[in-house]
Amino acid sequence: MIIFFYGEDSFRSQQKVVQVKERFTKEVDTTGQAITTNDAKEISADDLARLMASGGGFFSEKKLIIVKNIFDCKKPQKEAFKEVLKPLVESKEPEDNTLLIWQQGTADKREALFKLLKKAPFIHEFTPLEGYQLSSWVKNAIQEQGVDSDPQAQQLLESFVGSNLWQMQQEIKKISSFVLSEKRTFIETEDVKKLVEAGFNDDIFGLMDALSTKSTTTAIQLLQDQWRAGKDALYLLGMLVRQFRILSLVKHRTHLTPASANQLAKELQLHPFVVQKATEQSKNFSWDQITTTYHSLVEADRLVKTTALKGEDILFHVVSQLILS
Repeated sequence: MIIFFYGEDSFRSQQKVVQVKERFTKEVDTTGQAITTNDAKEISADDLARLMASGGGFFSEKKLIIVKNIFDCKKPQKEAFKEVLKPLVESKEPEDNTLLIWQQGTADKREALFKLLKKAPFIHEFTPLEGYQLSSWVKNAIQEQGVDSDPQAQQLLESFVGSNLWQMQQEIKKISSFVLSEKRTFIETEDVKKLVEAGFNDDIFGLMDALSTKSTTTAIQLLQDQWRAGKDALYLLGMLVRQFRILSLVKHRTHLTPASANQLAKELQLHPFVVQKATEQSKNFSWDQITTTYHSLVEADRLVKTTALKGEDILFHVVSQLILS
């Protein structure tokens, strides 16, 4: 059996992988010794073929083989993987072993390897949650922390953090811990303003202002301030990805028809202050700069999560590219 997971929402895809492993451990191999996880760059196509042909070991006849980020490999390696995977995907006979291909991020849908894996019996694309789906996820995540939330407080939280579930999880834990420490079980709007809005303003708007005006010294200084304050690269990348997505929405909408910040906020379901700042900043970016930087940030986020490269170096590189563009 072949399973194919991919998509921009690496938080939910990781959760799904954990569920698959837990189910396999419960139903097939209670020892967990028949589960192997491999980075695609670190194994060959022949290695994969041998893994699929072998048994699970002493405690199990079956294996769960997880291969991560196969689309990050170079073209010759991807071609070799495709040749190994083709008979497995097209076979009508049940496989003893389960192969989970897990791409932590997007994949090029034009590639022959992707077109082949689209034929896998179990496939799921994890796209960023929006609207009702995001609100439902946030509500459940809040309740899992043993608290509840005022609807307006939750809406404000969603407007600041958006669909970055890695960051959303951090913010929810931070707010919940604060509320519980005050012997309360209900998140109020003031809690979000105090713990999320202030940090959002300090972290992102100052940096975005520096980037939009190409103030190199200020931008680098603000990044260094964040490292010293203990913020990690994923936190800042998540905020920048979110902000450049907002820039594209605001720039597109205002290009069609002029609108007030309040009107845009209502249409885009964002906080008016966020829209106001995005409107001002979008005037200093071209369409090409916004789209190129957005895709660079998404790729940087993936590299930080899936490689040994230093997040600080990756983020500095993306920021430098934007300032020099």
